[in-house]
Amino acid sequence: METLAKIELPPLLAWLDHYWIVPITIVFVAVAVKSYWPNQKREQDRHAAIPLNDDP
Repeated sequence: METLAKIELPPLLAWLDHYWIVPITIVFVAVAVKSYWPNQKREQDRHAAIPLNDDP
């Protein structure tokens, strides 16, 4: 009977197992850049006002 420890992960999963912080950091930076992009203010203000709007 083969144990899970002996099964090799594909190369990408093995890389992510050691360096998972790299893709997480890239996603975080992408979200931050999109959020603070200069022409996003109107959309951010619209989303911020959603809880204050009355239900129809």
